Amino acid sequence: MPFLQSKAQMNAKPVQCTFQLTKSPDGNYEIVAKLNIEEGWHLFTPDPGGDGFLIPTSMTLDKGQPIEQAEKLLVKSKVVTKDIKEIGVVNYVEGNAMFALPIIPSAQAKKVTGIFSYQCCNDHMCLPPVDVNFTLEIKE
Repeated sequence: MPFLQSKAQMNAKPVQCTFQLTKSPDGNYEIVAKLNIEEGWHLFTPDPGGDGFLIPTSMTLDKGQPIEQAEKLLVKSKVVTKDIKEIGVVNYVEGNAMFALPIIPSAQAKKVTGIFSYQCCNDHMCLPPVDVNFTLEIKE
């Protein structure tokens, strides 16, 4: 059940993203990033594999908030695993993808802010890394 939806046009043209804060019946929250990645492009997962030079997708909460990160960033869509010559085995998402960050806000938390970071690549090149700021209101 989404509480707030925020739309952000990413700097990298091949990717569009929306953010949601969802609350499950057990009271846990997740920050969800839903991505629409143009055909031919992909984003590496938080564990990209490869030769150590790939930039992982990440979500970081701004410091000083009364919010605890419950787990690492989760991939909630199909992960493609591919062995690329001279790079090694890599993990990425393409098409419609979703990432989620479980959080535990304190009772006084009214919003959550942070940065969603990724690098978009195709079979020939990678675009510069992109940081997208998000702000989501926490409603009971």
